[in-house]
Amino acid sequence: MKYTSQNVLIISMNQLKKYGAIGGAVALVLCWPLAVGHIGQKVIEDGVAQLNNEGVTAEIVSYDRSYLSSVVETRYQVQDPILKEQLEVDGLPTELVVKSDISHGLMSLTANSVLKNFPDFPLLLKTVTQLNGNTEFELSLDSWSYQGSDDQTVSMSISPSVATGTATVLGQVSFQLNVPSVQLDFENGEQLVINQVSAKGEGKQENGFWLGEQSASMKQFSILDQNHDSLFDIDTIGYTFKSSLNAESDRIDTQHIFDMTQLTYPEALS
Repeated sequence: MKYTSQNVLIISMNQLKKYGAIGGAVALVLCWPLAVGHIGQKVIEDGVAQLNNEGVTAEIVSYDRSYLSSVVETRYQVQDPILKEQLEVDGLPTELVVKSDISHGLMSLTANSVLKNFPDFPLLLKTVTQLNGNTEFELSLDSWSYQGSDDQTVSMSISPSVATGTATVLGQVSFQLNVPSVQLDFENGEQLVINQVSAKGEGKQENGFWLGEQSASMKQFSILDQNHDSLFDIDTIGYTFKSSLNAESDRIDTQHIFDMTQLTYPEALS
């Protein structure tokens, strides 16, 4: 085959286009994590801003964004004066600082978040946030026990617990919660024992109202005396709450359902 100067020019142009396309694709791949990080920062900033209300303020303390990852710190403060005072009286925090280690994916951000100002509290929040803002989450608590001060003689222990769910940018939320056991020990030797707590729900918040359905159940609720004899027992209790907007009457319709298998109060029977 004989090549003319025109053929050679056409071949060279085609090769340049091919190399240009390959180079453009490589550049896009190399720049994409930066774009994801930038878009993700905007999503997170908007999400934190929406958490502000009359009772709680939320703000981003720092946002250190790099090529493939970011480190974010956010602060949440209780502003409601009555709630804040009660928390302080009970020795509970009114401010939380959350540190999040974020990885930039192709279409999402993966984050592991812990409480920076309470590093010994074994709480971990794992989230996967799409670039449109929709988020899947898993909140896990490892075995934890709390011993009060000299003035607060109640001690508490919680078994490993987990909550999972999703939250969309439109405000739609679904969740599931499982707490195997909680035990409170009082100074006089009495105990409060709670077993198999579970909850689930799905709905959204509109104009300060929760629209949807949520339910909670508890297998056992017991109060024991110093000799571990029962003072009060509830066996399997449940609660369901439903609410919906009635557009015709412009009102919120709600329904509350309680059910209980058995309640035992030995002292009342004696």
